[in-house]
Amino acid sequence: MQRTMWKNSFSILCNATFVLVALFVMALPTWAADAEPTGDLRALIQNAVTAGQARLIIPPGVYRVSPKGDSGAMITVRKARNLEIVADGVTMLCTKRMRALTFEQCENVTLRGLSLDYDPLTFTQGKVVAIADDKGSLDIKIDAGYPQILFDRIVICDPKTRFHKYGINHLWGTKASWAEPGTIRITLKDVARNVDLGDPVALSGGQEMGACHGITVENKCSNVVFRGVTIHCAPGMGLVDFNNETGIKMFDCKIVPGPKPAGATEERLLTTSWDGLQCNAARIGAQIENCVIERCGDDSWSVPAREFKVVQNDGKTVFLTSPNGTPSDGGLRVGDHLIYRGKTGATTQTIQTVQNVTKEVDGKTISVIEATLDQNLPAEVGQYIFNSDCNSKGFIYRNNHIYSHGRGALIKVSDGLIEGNTFRGSDKAIMVNPEFGWGGSDRLIIRNNTITETGYHQAMPWSEQAGALCLSSSAGGGKLQPPGVFNDILIENNTFNRVKGLNLFISSAKNVTIKGNRFLYTHTTDPGRHNGADYGIDAKAIIEVTQSDGVNFNGNVIVNMGPFAKTAVLVDPSAKNVTNIETGVSVNIK
Repeated sequence: MQRTMWKNSFSILCNATFVLVALFVMALPTWAADAEPTGDLRALIQNAVTAGQARLIIPPGVYRVSPKGDSGAMITVRKARNLEIVADGVTMLCTKRMRALTFEQCENVTLRGLSLDYDPLTFTQGKVVAIADDKGSLDIKIDAGYPQILFDRIVICDPKTRFHKYGINHLWGTKASWAEPGTIRITLKDVARNVDLGDPVALSGGQEMGACHGITVENKCSNVVFRGVTIHCAPGMGLVDFNNETGIKMFDCKIVPGPKPAGATEERLLTTSWDGLQCNAARIGAQIENCVIERCGDDSWSVPAREFKVVQNDGKTVFLTSPNGTPSDGGLRVGDHLIYRGKTGATTQTIQTVQNVTKEVDGKTISVIEATLDQNLPAEVGQYIFNSDCNSKGFIYRNNHIYSHGRGALIKVSDGLIEGNTFRGSDKAIMVNPEFGWGGSDRLIIRNNTITETGYHQAMPWSEQAGALCLSSSAGGGKLQPPGVFNDILIENNTFNRVKGLNLFISSAKNVTIKGNRFLYTHTTDPGRHNGADYGIDAKAIIEVTQSDGVNFNGNVIVNMGPFAKTAVLVDPSAKNVTNIETGVSVNIK
């Protein structure tokens, strides 16, 4: 009997121990539960590059990677050629907030299947536990399991959706201090306006050492491809493509929250601290398809132009400063075409010779680019010109799913396709805007996209970036640039659903076709003083056209125009040759 009782007690003890162990494993993040010593990831990749391997298969598992020396990145892949890195089931877990991977001077390299994460995380999070009476500060108690780090870049979320809370702007300029151990105090005038006790908050910053961003592809790479790669967080942007001959290609990749850290009970609120993807100008544009980008700290995807500032113009000879981070010659070549967009339209001239020289500018001797052209370029000192041969020609942004609170896409280049994407929850979905006033975009196709619930959490009345889909360029002083900044644009078969305020804004454009678009359940809430108000842009219109020449409507439908809409289509007197408004836009009430 005593033996039976002992056996029963032992059995109960074993079962209880098993349950406790199981619960402990379940509580760990995925990468912690699966972690095993699996070798040196840095050495595996470096050896494959050195040996000139065509294919490297990395054994599945979790690879904890720490900094080595004074390198800016955990792992740098330099001068790899014709290499496929197969990392299915592999997690790279970085132990410091710094860049994980740099690809430099690589050609025909593919990375497949890798998941990138950090421990400790690149951000922290918690809940609002106190709000000052004057709304000038709020206290955030850090959630269990998240880093006790004093960050001041914050995103306030809705407790139900755990997404950026509607009615709250981006909170730039905040200051952070410790209210008490484990509780961060954020201060800024009106920082707590529309904030409630219990609201979840994400807090982030940049890198703690080395370089920022999760992954960069830079310094004259060509044909670098990512397939099925996942980024869970990053100290800055998720992935940056910069100063390359051809843009990156990404297929079936994700920027999504990772598993809960050890000891945490709350799911992650954030992925990247800043933008998700940034694909800078290249001679052949980036290709981003079937990707998911969620909960980034800022914009989801942007394509900046390469801008050259004029420091002296001697007619056929111009002196230019090279854009930051580019080679000293800015990547210019004999035969390239420099384009200047002035008040009377664009002027393009061809480079005959190009070299670096030193010149005194504003009392300092600096290196500048001297370019001799076939004809005079009428750009003034201080203005910007662009290389139309390095302007991301042929870029593709297709069938992606976007759920982040910044702009879904910011476009500053030409000759590209934005097709079949779903934009949800962004402050603005698709912005075609140079942000300097001297750039522009031509020959864009924007079609078959779905734009849902944008414009609800960021009012920027001082900005000309207005509407869910926008072509706009500021001339300063609350005025917009005249036609010619954007040319030959097709906006076709897009669906706008429950957008707050202006849905579609067209300005500074020539030859725009707006065809087959659907605008559903517009203006269900009062947009108030919304984006573009200082420019006279009317947020209570569904479509607005101004400062444009040649805009044609065909087969567009507005369904269930909401109570806060003032007009369906607003055409400013500055817009010329706007055709088929009556027949090309129908208003249905269902």
